[in-house]
Formats: sequence, structure tokens, C-alpha cells
Amino acid sequence: MSEITQAQIEKWILEEARKLEQCVQEIATLAKKAANDDSEFKIAHAKARLKAKADSLTKMSDASAEDYAIVETADLRRQYNMSTALLDSAKKSFLAAQARLDALRTLNASVRANS
Repeated sequence: MSEITQAQIEKWILEEARKLEQCVQEIATLAKKAANDDSEFKIAHAKARLKAKADSLTKMSDASAEDYAIVETADLRRQYNMSTALLDSAKKSFLAAQARLDALRTLNASVRANS
């Protein structure tokens, strides 16, 4: 069985640090997309509610206008939900990479202490 060297661990630490940087960039991109999708959905939803009320020949209840808006903006809502799911996934990936980096630092300290 071969021993793990400090040089190997430092190489792994650098690789993990690069992965963390990629995660940060991905999170920033996905956060912008989720924010844009959220705004797009909310604006379309509000417009659909107003349109339903304005176009109604009889007095439309708020609940009916809301139902109409939900149907009209379902695709935008789905897109927003997918964007936030991807963002959440990227955040979890970041946390996992951070935990791996912490473990490597601990391992590095142990190897250094035993050298």
C-alpha cells in the first residue's frame, strides 16, 4: 500500500479549488437566470390577471382572474421552477465541493504532522 504524499494532497486541493471556482461562476449565472425568470413570470401573471378582469363581460371574481392567470402563465412558472431547481442543485454541488476541500485540508494537516 502506497502512502499519500503531501504533494498529492496539495494537487487534489488545487483541483478542488478550481471546481469550487467553477461552482461559484455557475451559481452566479443560474441566479441571474432564476431572477429573470421570476420577474418574467410575475409580470406576465399580473398582466394576465388584469387582462382577465378587463376583458370579462361580467364582473369577474378575484379567484377566477387568478385561475385564468395561472393557466396563462403556466409555461413561465414551469421555466422559473426549473431555473430555481438548477440553482439549488448548483448550490448543493458547491457545498459538497467545499466539504471535500475541507477534508483534504484536514488530511493535509495530518500528513504534515506525521512527516
